[in-house]
Amino acid sequence: PWVLVDGGDWPEIGGDFKRTGGNASLALFRDLCRNKAPALVFKRELSLESRDPFVFPFPFSFKQSLIPELSIQSMKQFDVLFWAVESSETRKRAFQILAGKYDCEANGSVPGQKFRKYGLRGLKYFEALARAKIVLSFRGEGFDTLRYWEIPACGALMISEAPSIQIPDNFRDGEQAVF
Repeated sequence: PWVLVDGGDWPEIGGDFKRTGGNASLALFRDLCRNKAPALVFKRELSLESRDPFVFPFPFSFKQSLIPELSIQSMKQFDVLFWAVESSETRKRAFQILAGKYDCEANGSVPGQKFRKYGLRGLKYFEALARAKIVLSFRGEGFDTLRYWEIPACGALMISEAPSIQIPDNFRDGEQAVF
């Protein structure tokens, strides 16, 4: 027996084979499954409708101990943060709504971001999240993003759309996050 860990953004099992390797790669994956289906599948973007008893949700998570003690948590500097690339209509619309509001331009919450050019990384990124009162997290290519887990871990209020994937022991709306 074999197990598939599908960490891709695509909702279909093995969908990222097409994204990363094209139709030929997806065809090879499908042939493999036809010859011998996986005994279990752990799927990051597992839809809410999925009831397959051999497919389990496997979303991102966050290990709190990776964030050093953030002494600045009580000092909130930013009102609203939204750092993201415009990889979905929801994200594009969020930037339109935020334009000229709060302190978004001053803190870099502006459209046109390129993932590889993000200036904030590592500790500086976590410190910036901790200095924010509210941080937005909206789906991009998929729903599950590291930001979804990092925002609450850093002590900011997360506003997100309601998850469209299965997340065991997810945040509770109105308690740890606002959906």
